[in-house]
Amino acid sequence: MVGLVEGSFPRRPAVQRFLALKPGEAADDAARKAYSAEALRFARVLGAADHGAHLFYPTTDAKGQPLLRAGFLDDLLGALSSAAESACHVAHARFHPALLDREDLALSPADARVAAAARAAESGRLGRLRALARDPYHRAPLEGAAAALAALEHRRKGTPFGPFEGLIDDPAAAARLAKDFGPADHTFSPSQLETYLICPFQFFSRHVLKLSPIAERDELDEDYTERGSRLHDILEEFEKRRAESDGHAIDDLLLARAVDKVLAREVRELSELEVALREIEQGQVERVVAQYARQRADYESEAPAPPAPTWFEFGFGEPGSDHPLPYELRLGEQVARLKGRIDRIDVVDSPAGRRFRVIDYKSGTPPSGKDVTNFRMLQLPLYAMAVEKLLYETDRVGLMDVGYWGLKDKGYRPIVFKTWEEEREELKRRVFDVIRRIQDGAFQVAPQKDGCEAYCEYRGVCRIRQVRAAGKADAPLEGPSAEKTLGGRPAKKAGAVES
Repeated sequence: MVGLVEGSFPRRPAVQRFLALKPGEAADDAARKAYSAEALRFARVLGAADHGAHLFYPTTDAKGQPLLRAGFLDDLLGALSSAAESACHVAHARFHPALLDREDLALSPADARVAAAARAAESGRLGRLRALARDPYHRAPLEGAAAALAALEHRRKGTPFGPFEGLIDDPAAAARLAKDFGPADHTFSPSQLETYLICPFQFFSRHVLKLSPIAERDELDEDYTERGSRLHDILEEFEKRRAESDGHAIDDLLLARAVDKVLAREVRELSELEVALREIEQGQVERVVAQYARQRADYESEAPAPPAPTWFEFGFGEPGSDHPLPYELRLGEQVARLKGRIDRIDVVDSPAGRRFRVIDYKSGTPPSGKDVTNFRMLQLPLYAMAVEKLLYETDRVGLMDVGYWGLKDKGYRPIVFKTWEEEREELKRRVFDVIRRIQDGAFQVAPQKDGCEAYCEYRGVCRIRQVRAAGKADAPLEGPSAEKTLGGRPAKKAGAVES
């Protein structure tokens, strides 16, 4: 028996009722029965031994803090004479992790397997391990250990990416991927495609396996996603009120009313603690909104004509959105269905005619313009193509620019595509290259950002440190026209744009 610390014999629930008794108060029958059941359980365990019993308990925890023994173990030791207690009670400062220094203590089947494997690895003595492997009782666990060792061998330094780092080569799985992520069964969002470019294995975890990350946020931690959503709602409300006022109301008043409407709408549904936290957050939101007001004044003054905010949260490709049907991206005979929600679309009257711009609000640090023009970030250019097709195809309103509006940064910063007609074709090739890789099962543990193990929601399953220690290198895409291979798997078509 191992782990005989306080709370094991007897278990805590059987003791709680006694601890709650007042001085002079007697325990009821239910409390006595629960405690007696624990005592009987301990006696049965000891009585099950044919030749003897080994009772193990740790004296300290992993941090060196003292631990108490199980209550019944204390009672047992107290019932022994001093001579008997000293003869059977032995303390050890530490053990070999596999008990190679005390193989007589490797009594459980699992300990026996660990000790035999450690003996084979450290001294080359294989007899005990072979004997266990011939035993059907031990065979399955040892086969599992052998499979793990084989995986480690495939992951060693100098080997290419393979099935143990995200490349799926099973024909049935590949066929399933081709179907599930084909145009008939799947509608992609630009953020999904961006996730693949940032890290194929993250895409695999989130969108193929559909793993739900463990929520580690404390009750008092800030929820940046929720705050960003509220900021979007406030800015949308402000811009709508501003358009309706036709310049008859000052911006500060409109902003204040927008903040009050959005935040007051939610406060009615909150607990007292959440209301207090929301009051703190409201001050932060109001500072961001005030910053936005200054940014907006600069935004209008820098434009040749006042930009007209025309669409807010424009959705396409989902039921109930502004345009329920998906946007179909085509390249030759290839078709991909896309969906999305665009924060804002402005229309600008320029010397070359009416033009539109696609704006994405960012409450954090926006991506660089180079990441967008090199198609490492696909959302804005794909949104621009969708707007061209879904909103302005017949009006002949062309693209002016796209950009992120950094709410805590410098406001709107335009990103211009110099040869948009040509770059659209490059963008299409990039998208279909990514989709083909997804359908092929290429989900390498090959993140494009350093330090991702500190924040990625899937860092507990990807073994990124092991991959990096093995020196497995991806071939990053440096520009829209680069032709690369990814993780040792060559492109299937000449001239394909690799991620």
